[in-house]
Amino acid sequence: MKRILTTLSLKWPEYLLELVVIVAGILGAYALNNWNEREKDQKLVMSYLQLLDKDLNADIEHFDFLIDKLQSQIDYIDSLETELGQPTIHFSDLEDIILENFAIIGVAYDDTNLNKNRRLGFSYGVRHDLVIIGRQQVLT
Repeated sequence: MKRILTTLSLKWPEYLLELVVIVAGILGAYALNNWNEREKDQKLVMSYLQLLDKDLNADIEHFDFLIDKLQSQIDYIDSLETELGQPTIHFSDLEDIILENFAIIGVAYDDTNLNKNRRLGFSYGVRHDLVIIGRQQVLT
């Protein structure tokens, strides 16, 4: 026991230095690990932000397309209102107007049917009647 105490009393600075080096190494490893984890998190956040930006731009393009399509439908409806507002219009004229713009009516119905919101477009009965009129016109 005396020999251990004697060795310890003579070499305590060396042992303390070794302990400081080991503790510094461990703390350095923790600091490096924390830095690495922060870098990974920042890269993950950046990739999420880039994907969000892509999604938002795609949504904006889609909504611009829908706005353009709805604007053409509004223009069509305005032209129908103008035509229907004239007192000299006949049923055959109305058929011609509908047949000229039948694709727009079908798209409006398909969009509202896709969205399961029939309040925005034609009901099934109206679309069905328009299809029958269109088929009769094509057959004659």
